[in-house]
Order: sequence, then C-alpha cells, then structure tokens
Amino acid sequence: MDAESKVGGSSNHPIYRCLWGWLGAPEVGLLKLFQGPVIRQAAAHAHVVQESIMPMHRLEEGVKRFDEWFGVYPLLVFPVRIFDRGEMSGFLRPNPAELDEPKHQPVHPSGKQVPSGLWVDLGAYGVPRLVKEGKSWDAKKSCRAMEHWTRHVHGWCAVYTDIFCTHKEFRDMFDHSLIDRCRKRLQATDAFPEIYTKVKPEEGIADLKAELAAEQLADALANGDTQKSSPSSSAKLQSAAKLA
Repeated sequence: MDAESKVGGSSNHPIYRCLWGWLGAPEVGLLKLFQGPVIRQAAAHAHVVQESIMPMHRLEEGVKRFDEWFGVYPLLVFPVRIFDRGEMSGFLRPNPAELDEPKHQPVHPSGKQVPSGLWVDLGAYGVPRLVKEGKSWDAKKSCRAMEHWTRHVHGWCAVYTDIFCTHKEFRDMFDHSLIDRCRKRLQATDAFPEIYTKVKPEEGIADLKAELAAEQLADALANGDTQKSSPSSSAKLQSAAKLA
C-alpha cells in the first residue's frame, strides 16, 4: 500500500470522490468567488491565508519573520522536495545553490541520480495578532514583505492565496520559460491569459499603482527614455514611485 492510500484511505477512491467528494473542504477559489465585497475585503485585510515555500535551512528565520508579519499560530510546516529537471522543471525551478550534495540526492528507479533540494512549506492561517489587539494591520505591506523575502531566499509563494506582487515580481519568483515556450509553440500567446492574470486579486483588493509606477520609472531610467517623456509624465511617475 502506497503512502497516499495510507493517508487518504477510501476517501481517495474515484467512486467516493464522484459521489461524496463535494462534502470535503471547499476549494479556495470558489470561496473567493461567492464572497460579497465587504466580506472579501475583510478576508483579505483582516485575515491571513499565506504560504511561503523556502529552503529548509531558512525555516528558523522564516518562523521569526512570520511572527513579525502575521503573528498567527499554529503554523503549517511540512517539507517539500523540489527536483531540478532542467528546462522541464516548470514553475518551480530550484536555484542550483540550494540543491543537496550529491551523496544526499535520491536515486531514480532507473539508477540515475536526480538533482534536488529540500524546501519547507510554512503557512499562516487566521486573524493577525495586531487585528486581535484592535490595532491596524497593513495586509499589503506585510504580504509584500513576505513575497519579497521569499523571492530573495529562492522560494515561492502559494498562488491560491491573495498575492500582492506585480506581474514582473511574479515572473521573477516563478520560472515561466517552459510555459512561455509552450504558449508560443501552440500559438496560444494571445488566445489565453497568463497565469498571473488568473491568480492576481480582483480590483479593489490590492492597489499596486505605486509599485507599477516605480517599475515603469526604473525601466525608463534603464533605457534612457525619461528625456523622451513629457516633464509632467516624468514628475507623476517619480511621485508615484516614492509611495511604493
């Protein structure tokens, strides 16, 4: 009996899933879909549902930072082994510096060693400490700090949660090379939206105007295009960038 059968038992059987699977935990996307605007705002700005998948050796630091950002307990903690399959790795392509030493690498049934590393998923679910204390909690600031740190340590955030990153930051976190090649090969670039478009929060949840303006200004400075734009446009960009 495999591990999945031991854990799931009969609940993983196709017949059970077809007839009674709907009685299980609801899918997060459906919950968001049926929430009204008031409840949705409260859920995003007074309640935490966040996960960060970080290298195992960063766990202690991650727990301390989660306490600073969220102050929610208990925390979800479970290990995740990420395999490096090169160009076929997909979204979660591990940084080579975070891979285990060869002597610790698992061996495929074919006898070939597969490069991999051990990450850990750290999740926080509940009401932030500051909210419980009747104080103001900045959801955008806290979640963006978590996303920035996760990118910095070569990790990934869970995309089912409310993300507060820009499109550029999202692409920096996840490796899009494989899906970009597939979209181009299948001529689906203009036929279907990018993943970010499907997982980003709806209008009114995350205001990223300042962050987008900062990115636009940085690109303009890098390309030397600021001289070509009008003085008023440059001033607006710089003013918005200061708020980011």
